[in-house]
Order: sequence, then C-alpha cells, then structure tokens
Amino acid sequence: MILQRDDGPNLYVRTDGRDAPAPGERIVLRGRMTCTHFNEFDHFLSDFKVIGSGPVPPPREMLVKDLVEHPVKNEFVTLQAEIEDY
Repeated sequence: MILQRDDGPNLYVRTDGRDAPAPGERIVLRGRMTCTHFNEFDHFLSDFKVIGSGPVPPPREMLVKDLVEHPVKNEFVTLQAEIEDY
C-alpha cells in the first residue's frame, strides 16, 4: 500500500493481507516500523481509522526520458511512449 503524505514523501506500508484504506481516504494508522541493515525503514500496518476522504490525485504524465533522468519513487504516473519493437 502506498500512502501519499501531505507533509513529505509518499510512504510504502506493508499490509500483510489486512484490509487497507480506499483511495482518497484520510487515515490515522497504527503499526510498527523496523530498520533494516541498510538503514532503510519498513512500515507494517496493524490497524487504521478513517478520519475523512478527499479527491484522489491524478497520475503525473511523464515521458520515458523524464523517468530515466528523474526517477520517481512510489508515485502514480502515466508514461507517454512509442513502442519501437514487439
């Protein structure tokens, strides 16, 4: 599950098969966070409470060259590209 934060970068949360909020819902979540050997954090969802809802942001349109030059992390994008070979 990818959560879009109002105050910073998006957050990837593992649900471990639990129910997840619907797109556009604003939530308060409860869970645990662990630090890996590579100083990366894993977030695990144990429960959440819906406190509101709002519009789902549209995907950002990108060209393939933009994606290569400026990689995105956990962002919903639409790529504009031409297929050269199949």
